[in-house]
Amino acid sequence: MKNKTILFAVSSLGLGHATRTLPIIKHFLIKKNKIIIVSTSKTLELLKKDLKKYKNNVIFYDLKDYPKLERGKGAMFYIYLFLDVINTN
Repeated sequence: MKNKTILFAVSSLGLGHATRTLPIIKHFLIKKNKIIIVSTSKTLELLKKDLKKYKNNVIFYDLKDYPKLERGKGAMFYIYLFLDVINTN
């Protein structure tokens, strides 16, 4: 089987996303695949630290995080949600 380049975009909404993804990423690295990881903040730091022994096969990209969409209650939730969706810069 030919080695592949695999893109992982790991959510930064909590370190649980990163820790649950690590075994999958390591599996593909052991199989000699190249991995591109996209994340940000503490999540990206954790992944870099845990995957440093695979540094020749991993590329990390730090991209700006999504805005938080959970704000307000009732009608205000929908107003903030609408504003977050139209704010694309």
